[in-house]
Amino acid sequence: MLDRWTMAWLAVCAALALHLADEVFNGSLGLYADFARVVGWVWPSIEMPPFQRDVWLINLAGTILVLFALTWLVRRRSGVMVTASHLLAAFATANGVLHLLAAATLKSVIAGLWSAPLMIAAGLFLFLAIPHKRGDAGDSRATT
Repeated sequence: MLDRWTMAWLAVCAALALHLADEVFNGSLGLYADFARVVGWVWPSIEMPPFQRDVWLINLAGTILVLFALTWLVRRRSGVMVTASHLLAAFATANGVLHLLAAATLKSVIAGLWSAPLMIAAGLFLFLAIPHKRGDAGDSRATT
């Protein structure tokens, strides 16, 4: 049986994988091009790299696979995974909120919109599942 923290970690990993599929199948290229244009207009000294879909997809898929692979450290209650969980939960929640805000601002459906609520829910679930007491996480030898 998986503990709550491990289930929450896996939920965020699954939400990220679904979010990636949502972005791939709903055209993420247009949003990046618009974002690069805005950044270039606001800060002309910042040059955004050209969007390369295959590089983007390989990097994100690889990152998601690494996150899934790190599940064993969460299951062993490794102390470093408390910090990693906070970062991942913050990223998932912020990413989902930003997708909803972007869609509301642009008044259109954007890539990643359909999976954004799932990202927010999974991120908040992970925030709530992270152990907060000193003895709850840490050296895996302390767990029985």
